Amino acid sequence: MALWMVKLIEDNAKKIALVAFVIMAVITLLTSYYGSTDIGDYADSAKYFAGDYSAKIRSSHSYLFGFILSPFVKLFGNFVIFKITSLIFLALLILSVYYISGKNKKALLLISLSPIVWYMAPWIGPIQLSSVLFLWAYHFIKKYRETDLIRWLFLSSILVGLSWAVWDAIIFFGAIFAFAFMYDRKMIHSLLFMIGVIVGLLPKLILDNYILGFAFVGLIKYAFGQISSIFLSGIYGNVNVIDPLRIIFIIFFIPLAVWELFRGERWKNNRNMFIFIALCLLLIAFNAQIRYALLIVPMMLVEISKFIDSEKVKRQLIVSLIIVCLVVAPYIIQVNHSSNALDFKSLLMNVGNLEIGENPNLILEKSLVEIARDYPNVTFVVGNAADDYQALAHSYWGNGIVEFVSMQDYDLWKNNESILFEKKLSPIPRINERRQLFFDVGMKKSENDKTDYPGIKYALGINEPIREEGFNFVQQYGDLYLSAK
Repeated sequence: MALWMVKLIEDNAKKIALVAFVIMAVITLLTSYYGSTDIGDYADSAKYFAGDYSAKIRSSHSYLFGFILSPFVKLFGNFVIFKITSLIFLALLILSVYYISGKNKKALLLISLSPIVWYMAPWIGPIQLSSVLFLWAYHFIKKYRETDLIRWLFLSSILVGLSWAVWDAIIFFGAIFAFAFMYDRKMIHSLLFMIGVIVGLLPKLILDNYILGFAFVGLIKYAFGQISSIFLSGIYGNVNVIDPLRIIFIIFFIPLAVWELFRGERWKNNRNMFIFIALCLLLIAFNAQIRYALLIVPMMLVEISKFIDSEKVKRQLIVSLIIVCLVVAPYIIQVNHSSNALDFKSLLMNVGNLEIGENPNLILEKSLVEIARDYPNVTFVVGNAADDYQALAHSYWGNGIVEFVSMQDYDLWKNNESILFEKKLSPIPRINERRQLFFDVGMKKSENDKTDYPGIKYALGINEPIREEGFNFVQQYGDLYLSAK
């Protein structure tokens, strides 16, 4: 790409950004892909609050985002609102980078064609909104450091709190943010920052207090979930947080010129930015998820646009276009089909073993409609995995099935037990201390469980009959196996 062409592209940056966004929107709305991580936590909570979820709700993340979108899920009878809001928030993110960078056309081009933006476009989840809020928090904290005015500090901290309210993972990035930009400030200013964060967090705390009975239940549950994942491989012992291969995939989504932020006088004059970006990259490497890059790449591009020349813009655009093509290829495949290449990562992992077939979600939904017709107003226990019931509750839209029940809950009832997970911490003193502290933490089946377990006569197994004593296989519906007592 000749430099004169780069100059022509820069001169028409707004038109190119608009065309790029329209193409992104079309692909997002047409593809059946909705994401592959935590989508149930947000989509299912919205469906539950809309009154269309035939199961108990189980979410490890904030209920706020799903609660806000639940009226639209009820209105449309599907999850398309999540794609619409994703596109709206990504449009706001693109415009925010453009305006925060001082209407820099290079910044507009780079964010419009950023692979992470295209990757996240169809995803269910609040990270798109959280990224917009966090970007403006970054902008205002820099204004605070330049002017020492409290109003910018307070505005920044409120936005961090709001970002945290809709997406729990901000707790880690927010802690890094607070350290990087406040470690050399007055103690009273740090206190005001924390107060602002709490103010922004209020919508989540108020909702959790109403629906869960205690304002901090959601925060505690998420914190212990992360501790369990990091140190105990999750409550089922099957979580692998550190994955070297995923770290390699994430590198594709980091702008090439980001390393120049830390060269020469740049990092010396912007030490806080250096600390923040470096620690965020370390965090993402430790818990390697591509989607996390959406939080920091817009900030990187704001800073990069200040010094990047046309030659580097050309290089970045070429690389970005190649990766964007790889990113959207699985989404295009899933417009009318399904494959084992659900997203960018699985596409690279299955490039020599690509399989294309009918959308399994449509098959599952069709099977559930047939089951509801043949066995109306029935409660089904679902297995054989503990959370298999979620897949059925997520796919089924209708009122012909009373409830999908987790086989784990059914077994707890059958054995007259309630504890799902429990850990006890009791440090032993090395001196002759008369008292020893201990801490118990765990998770149990809700005491507010109204399921009629004795009345359950039918079971559904996914891909195989349910392995539950007393149930015998009756009939197969697609990938679902119906059993009865």
